[in-house]
Amino acid sequence: MKDFFISYTASDRTWAEWIDRVLEEAGYSVVIQARFFCVGGNFVLDMQ
Repeated sequence: MKDFFISYTASDRTWAEWIDRVLEEAGYSVVIQARFFCVGGNFVLDMQ
């Protein structure tokens, strides 16, 4: 299980990526849309 899940809108992507980096540098594990979910994928299964 990851420590954080980051979901965001397109206009907030830069902020979300910054938050992702800061959390990972602090030693937390992070799931962020851009890296872990693909278009057309099964969001429910991917969340598990």
